[in-house]
Amino acid sequence: MTDPGQLEAPFAADLDRRGRWLRRLAVALLAGALSVGYSWTFFGRIDSTSGTRDWVFYQSSAEVVRRSVLEHRQLPQWDPWRCGGAPLLAHPALDVGSPWGLLQIGLGPSLALRLSVLLHLFVALVGAWWWARRRGLSAVGAAGTAIAFGLSGWFAATVSWGFAAALPAAYLPLLVIAYERSRQRLGAALAGGAVLALMVVEGGLAMAQLGLLLVLCLAIVDGCAGWRPALRSLASLALHAAAGVGLAAYKLVPAYLLVREWPLPPPKSDMLVLSQVVDMLLGRTSGHWVAGYTNERFQYFAYIGPLVMAAALWGLWQARRPPWDKLYAAVGLLMLVVLGQQGTWMPYHWLAKVEVLRWATLYPSRLVIAVGLLLALVFGLVLDRLQSRLRQRWPRWPWRALAGLVVAALAVDLGLVAHGHWRSQPFAADPIARQANPFHLVDGDRGAGYRNLRANQGTLRCFDPLPIAPARGLRTGVQPQVWLAEPEAGSVELEQFSPNRWQIRVALERAGVILVNQNFDRGWHALGERSAGAFDHEGQLAIEASAGEGVIALEYRTPGLVEGALAFAIALLAVLGAALATARRETPAASTVVPP
Repeated sequence: MTDPGQLEAPFAADLDRRGRWLRRLAVALLAGALSVGYSWTFFGRIDSTSGTRDWVFYQSSAEVVRRSVLEHRQLPQWDPWRCGGAPLLAHPALDVGSPWGLLQIGLGPSLALRLSVLLHLFVALVGAWWWARRRGLSAVGAAGTAIAFGLSGWFAATVSWGFAAALPAAYLPLLVIAYERSRQRLGAALAGGAVLALMVVEGGLAMAQLGLLLVLCLAIVDGCAGWRPALRSLASLALHAAAGVGLAAYKLVPAYLLVREWPLPPPKSDMLVLSQVVDMLLGRTSGHWVAGYTNERFQYFAYIGPLVMAAALWGLWQARRPPWDKLYAAVGLLMLVVLGQQGTWMPYHWLAKVEVLRWATLYPSRLVIAVGLLLALVFGLVLDRLQSRLRQRWPRWPWRALAGLVVAALAVDLGLVAHGHWRSQPFAADPIARQANPFHLVDGDRGAGYRNLRANQGTLRCFDPLPIAPARGLRTGVQPQVWLAEPEAGSVELEQFSPNRWQIRVALERAGVILVNQNFDRGWHALGERSAGAFDHEGQLAIEASAGEGVIALEYRTPGLVEGALAFAIALLAVLGAALATARRETPAASTVVPP
């Protein structure tokens, strides 16, 4: 006769599975509600079309992406409105081609950027929660970890000042989860590589480098347990990097070629001292307003509040025992990179000289974001340990509810700091109507880029993270955008204008040079019977044309895009094949139940 327990087991498993999904749904709903409530002040202060700070740079670029795709049916490769013309797809700080970047095309720049902020905050909260639960923390401890990381000062500064390239730091918990899983199943490193690639494609090259540095510190700590764990950590780290580089190749290859042409300057300030790091973690104001700190040294602050800092100091006493030992060892390695004085033997002094790492090392305060993530986990651990100890001594007290109140107090504290920053920002209040003017350049300033773009005006004095300088020969005002270096040689006329393609009608009595009102880039190609090719004329785009009448087409093709796309396709096939092979190998064979 069949045992009733055998019949009830499948139903119990099904109920347990449903319960897990309901709990996950509840966590997602709570994280979504918290994300909306936390960022509501920012959403209410920026109007539908305008913004300030670095948001102008990202709004303008998002609008150019939308125009290129919807109006001109082109890949968004070149931005003729920024700084006299600058690369778009190849720019390492711009989101062109990511899933969130696609929102810019359908929803417009302002709404897309708002949703991007909201979704990144949601990912930060859920990712930190997931990481804490995988570490064995209770629901209250995991909630404390999620809030201490997701709502901390790095996110407030990112949104307040428009550092959209720092939003991919929200993926750091997911990257750490992938690394920790890869120590049991090496194939999980492919997921970590995909996270790194997403960070790069979103324009967060500095955050991807920061994520690799964080994983490297964790790998070093894990590798100290013996040569086998060291080899496992090394293999995981290598697979992370290889998968990340391959999956982001269509962005990385063009970005690398562009940065070689416009290299970032070395940091003006070397590293941080301990007092500055304490200011970043406990100061309720951003480093932009802290006297004595340069912007290069103190761009990001990562306020975590006194509750998290007190928990970190309490956990320091437990650092000789697991899991505290590995956490604090990783914090120590990160601080070893951050701290020091100029010209010393400290690692940052040497890392800052490596051109490939320049995006991450330009602002050493960025590295404190990873320190904040580890301290957030310490906060959750301390909550759980205190609950357990106090429950043993006074079992009748509702310690879980009291711990929940501590987490709520932390959320209120972090929220008040963020809202104080956002209320102080002078966001524009009046919408900007689009004007049907002929394309031309104006001097402008870094705050007028998006406003000028809506009027079809390119801005010369614009903001760009890369040191892109407009050519001296560029002309401002409503006037012809192409002209002859020697006017008596004939006549030229711009017949068709689009971001990636300019069509020019020429009628020359003798060979001459056509000057185009754009910066030169080696991605420009001049096509046509009357063209002898495009070249650099003191930084300005120029065409060498032969005598006669005809049409010359100027086309922009992002250098390295074809090679990067090919590498991406190969990497994608390799990753999918490896993931499929791993899934087949780890899937147990289906068992056949024989009735008694």
